[in-house]
Order: sequence, then structure tokens, then C-alpha cells
Amino acid sequence: MGKGNRAIAEFDLKPFGDRHLDAAVRLMQKIKWPHRREDLAYVVKFSDGFALEHDAALIGMALCISYEAGAAGLSMIVVDEQWRGQGLGKKLFAAGVDLAGPRETRLFATADGLPLYEKFGFVGTGEVHQYQGTVQAAVDQVPPSGRVRWSTPEDLSYLADLDRQATALDRHSILLEFGRLGRFAVLTNDGRTSHGFAGFREFGRGFVIGPVVAANQADAQELIAFLMARLSGSFCRVDTYPDLGLPSWLEEWGLEHVDTVVPMTRNGAKTTEDRGFHSFALISQAFG
Repeated sequence: MGKGNRAIAEFDLKPFGDRHLDAAVRLMQKIKWPHRREDLAYVVKFSDGFALEHDAALIGMALCISYEAGAAGLSMIVVDEQWRGQGLGKKLFAAGVDLAGPRETRLFATADGLPLYEKFGFVGTGEVHQYQGTVQAAVDQVPPSGRVRWSTPEDLSYLADLDRQATALDRHSILLEFGRLGRFAVLTNDGRTSHGFAGFREFGRGFVIGPVVAANQADAQELIAFLMARLSGSFCRVDTYPDLGLPSWLEEWGLEHVDTVVPMTRNGAKTTEDRGFHSFALISQAFG
């Protein structure tokens, strides 16, 4: 009997745990996602989720992130290519939606996933463009402004507050863990962090810059330039909202637009409030 005729009873849906990490990374490598074990473990630390197994082998997964103010995020929804076409992705996604429950829930959709997510009530809110490439700059090409410095542990609560203003999410613990994995740069005013921040960390085949939170495009560029100058010759990725003005500037640093995803939300509060700060780059497409 071909696999297309196998009964769904042959598949086991189990809670996703650390024991699945290595198999999950291999699954992602098959579809050319760049995540290392450390990258996936960062997301799993703040998630519940499901592992889809067949004969004890991992063939699919879905994670549900819990933020600290009652919001959720769905991510890492993957089915092994050889098992697609049987509705397994839909079953995994439905299980993730059940975990999220009535909470505001966010995700980033590929073109392939968009129709499914719309059927579950998710609504698109714009676009995010993925830029990546080898950074084409040297430290001495970017004169220091004196406004940017590396963060200290005492900055974290303030950074989390700026992040909350920009994203309407409470990600204090996620940012705390980020600080263990990478570094934050902050814009200062008389030594105080008053204008924004940017983080970078190792990811995939190089580095990722994000989150970037700032009040305006010029401040965001100053923060990113501070980090880019230190990554000259390194492979770097930035996921940004194109309507905030960074795309052509990122290209000047040698990064290219390689993909587009759609941010989506379900059960989200409708607001047009300008909170003063904006998210110019994502932590990741998992965390937003």
C-alpha cells in the first residue's frame, strides 16, 4: 500500500520536547531552513508544541510561543516533504491553534501557507522582507557618532519597555535570553537609553541583526550601522518591514532581498495608536 493510502492512525502526535531537537534540525535542513540546534532551542525554550511521528521518526512539527502578556505566536510548522499532500500540515496547524486558544496569536506566512491560515481566521497585516548577504563595509568606513554604546544588564528593563511600545508584546524573558546569546547596542542621550536599541546574534550560516526598535528611520540606521560595521565580511540577515524605509539602504551594505512573508494575526485588538517606537527588524520570523 502506498503512503498516500496509509491511515492517519499510523501517525503519533506528541508534545514537542528537547529530545526532538536534533531530528527537527535535520528536518529543517531537508527543506533548506538555516536553523542550527541552538537557534531552534531558543524558540523551543518559550514554546509548547507538537511533534508528528511515524514509526518513532519525526516527520512534522508545530510550535506555539507564549508571550508574557497573554499573546501567542505560531511558528516552525513543518512537514517532511515526502509526507506532504495528506493534510498533515493542516492537522499540525490546527493543533497549534488549539494551544493558542482565544489569545491574540501572530505568525509569519509564506505564500504556500497563506490560504490555510486565512481559513483559520488569520488576517494579513503587511509584508516583511528578508535581506541577507555578506556585509560590505569596514569599521573605519562608519565614523562613530558617539550616541551608540553596548548595553549593560541594567538596560534590559528599559529595552523591554521600548520593545513593548513597538510591538505591543511583552517579550522581557525572550530579550533576556537574547542577551545571553548575543549583544544589544543602544542609542543614548546623556548616557541614558532613550532612542532605541538593536541586537545581533549568531544564526544559521552567520549572523542576524534584530530586533531593531527605534523612533525613526535615521535612528534605526545608526543602530544597524554600528552593528554592520563590526560584521564586515560576515554573512548577515535582516528581516524588515519595507514600508519603514530600510530596503535600499540595506542593499548598500551588500544585502539582497531573498524572500517575503506576510505577518498575520488572529484575535488581535484593532488599534491605530502611534506608540512612538517602531519595530524596524524582527528577532526572527518565529518571535516577530
